[in-house]
Amino acid sequence: MENKTKVIAKIGPAMFLNGLYKKAPIDVFWINFSHGTLDEKQEVIDNVRKVRPDAAILGDLPGPKMRFSEGFENTDVGKGVEIILGGKRKDNEFPIDCKDLHKHVKPGMEIFIDDARLVLKVKSVKNGMIICETLNSGKIRAKSGIDVPTIETESKDVVQNDLPFLKFSAKNNLEFVGISFVQSKESILKYRKKIEEFGGRSVGIVAKIEVPVAVKNIDSIIGASDAIMVARGDLAVSVGLENISSVQRSIIKKCNMAGKPVITATQMLASMETNDRPTRAEANDIYWAIQSGTDACALSNETAVGVNPMAAIEWMIKISKNAENDLDSYNPYYYAAHREPDRICLDAFVHWLHKQDAKIMALTNSGYTARHIAKFRPKCGVIAVTYNINIARKLQMCWGVKSVLMDKADFKSPAINLNAATHAAVKAGLLKTGDNVIIAYGSKPGTTDTLVSRTVKNSKNRQDILE
Repeated sequence: MENKTKVIAKIGPAMFLNGLYKKAPIDVFWINFSHGTLDEKQEVIDNVRKVRPDAAILGDLPGPKMRFSEGFENTDVGKGVEIILGGKRKDNEFPIDCKDLHKHVKPGMEIFIDDARLVLKVKSVKNGMIICETLNSGKIRAKSGIDVPTIETESKDVVQNDLPFLKFSAKNNLEFVGISFVQSKESILKYRKKIEEFGGRSVGIVAKIEVPVAVKNIDSIIGASDAIMVARGDLAVSVGLENISSVQRSIIKKCNMAGKPVITATQMLASMETNDRPTRAEANDIYWAIQSGTDACALSNETAVGVNPMAAIEWMIKISKNAENDLDSYNPYYYAAHREPDRICLDAFVHWLHKQDAKIMALTNSGYTARHIAKFRPKCGVIAVTYNINIARKLQMCWGVKSVLMDKADFKSPAINLNAATHAAVKAGLLKTGDNVIIAYGSKPGTTDTLVSRTVKNSKNRQDILE
């Protein structure tokens, strides 16, 4: 049994340099523009496209996030040690990219390093240098993140240092870009406009939810985005660790109702950066994220720099399958909207509830039909047939959806579409002779208005494959 919860994995030296990405069961490859060069990213993209043409690629934009500078070795620090932020790397001084940070911090403020793995308290600010004391032991890495929850770091305009990465993403037709520290739908719309100016009309936007104002504006942000990432590192720092679970659950539920993919990210298997097995708490974390309705679970440092990236992916899948066995399909009438396309998607699911030996297939040009059936979590999943490779890849982020490509020339009349789509699904190994299939599609582009129930009577005869 294949897992239905999708695996998103950040690609770094641990995955790429030894070629592990070629055989890893990853649905969405996650590249981080905050590290490395564009030439290195191009090499990753070219290789992924070659060996995994079915997979999606998510490019993570740096955004306004504050970070340490590049060019120094990872440094272990103990508790109660004086650390100075600013200047050049020497003794206990560490260079940072955010040159104006000293203007915004005051004595007594706490500074969180690398998703709060290390916490500093500001003692004083002198000559542009921030003198701090470590409140725990930890590690300072080049380019690791810096958070000060009490100060604002985001503008509603497109962050200037994101522009070359947006242009690069558009040039490479990435399926998604991740926008950091989103606060409102307005910033998403500005990014979308800029992407289109660069020729990336098909590039989807993943809004990373990392600050309280984004939680407040979550409904409009979901509406303006193509997917949502619950980025729990920065989000937990800003809303409080004690609140992160309820915030995560609320965001996931809202995304489910809207039929938008939602990703749960950050420290899902953090211990596997240095170990071959996860902790019980991590297994429980993944289980409940899936029970709450997440479409995908993301691995970051575990696969980018971890000691055993493949083990992390295998454990993620193993835990996911167990969680999916216990996952009940949703109450369709609670989650359904009452627009006509949603009604057909709802009916497809209800038909499956009454005939649970059937498969569900959606013919889709945009991915809408497949997403809005999958949001009800049918245990059979959804076979999504499309002629658009970009849409096929984007659906890799959606729970339970298996994408199948068919020839665009076969998208003609509904009758031809049904036979050709079924034949494509058979060739992909997702249907066979004797299977009952519930099929949702539109009688014209941009609609989902038709639902039929058929049986695969002869999987070898394309012209007469259904009855």
